[in-house]
Amino acid sequence: MNIRIIGKEDFISKYVKNNGILYIVLMIIFLLGIIIGTLYYKQVVTNEELSSYLEENFSKLQEEPNEDVLGILKDTMTKNIWIAVIFWLLGASVIGIPILLFYISYKGFTLGFTIATVLATYGVTKGNLINFVMLFFQNIVFIPMMMVAMVSAIRFAINLLKRKKDIKIEILRHTIVCVFCAIGLLISAGIEIFFNSYMLKFVLF
Repeated sequence: MNIRIIGKEDFISKYVKNNGILYIVLMIIFLLGIIIGTLYYKQVVTNEELSSYLEENFSKLQEEPNEDVLGILKDTMTKNIWIAVIFWLLGASVIGIPILLFYISYKGFTLGFTIATVLATYGVTKGNLINFVMLFFQNIVFIPMMMVAMVSAIRFAINLLKRKKDIKIEILRHTIVCVFCAIGLLISAGIEIFFNSYMLKFVLF
């Protein structure tokens, strides 16, 4: 007698089958946002002003003590928690899908613009090092958590429109995913503050 056990492979394959296209679409939009943000920097007339503004803020980072790190961490964590809450709410709204798509494109745009500004200000070698410390470590957690929460929200909205699934189960599923992502976003906030408040100083000066 053959007994079929539903294991991790079945869950993962089903999840990828149901949501793989959504992840691909979101990733393409995100990457296009980065490209547009990078290209937009080259079109900005006030490149020198942007570079001066960036250097001024980095200089303040060197001069000011890290006495308010906990306050900054609290603000960043609060902001990231609100992101998870808003993603949950947008999943319950039809208009949430275009808003989510706009947000991820905007996130990519700001990331690309920031990378281009740092590179133009500090050069390729030091600029890449600053971008690595300032952006890579926090976004390696933030972006996947953002993607997972967005896919859950979009899937929730689609299932609500189709009305083919139990709404209570969908709400529970979406809530669990958003809580998991909120925890990840809190971790991302801690990483961001640590690297921007402490490690970035060693790279800059």
